[in-house]
Amino acid sequence: AEVYVLRAGLHNAKGFRRALIRRSGSLLAAWRDALDLDGNQRITFGEFCVALERMGFSGNVKQLWEELDSTKKGFLEFED
Repeated sequence: AEVYVLRAGLHNAKGFRRALIRRSGSLLAAWRDALDLDGNQRITFGEFCVALERMGFSGNVKQLWEELDSTKKGFLEFED
């Protein structure tokens, strides 16, 4: 069921955020438990790829990253 939830509607950042909330209860919980793997308050593209693979995501990771990293910093912070 968890893999299905993460695959459903993940064509954009909005759908991704909704799936994370369904999976973890909140974006902050998802950030801490599933995305920020090393706990340094930032997510690099490599860390993002690993996290999505672990969650069963099979969509266009690069496109999703580019939408989330709209300022082109090369990393994400929770506020993004």
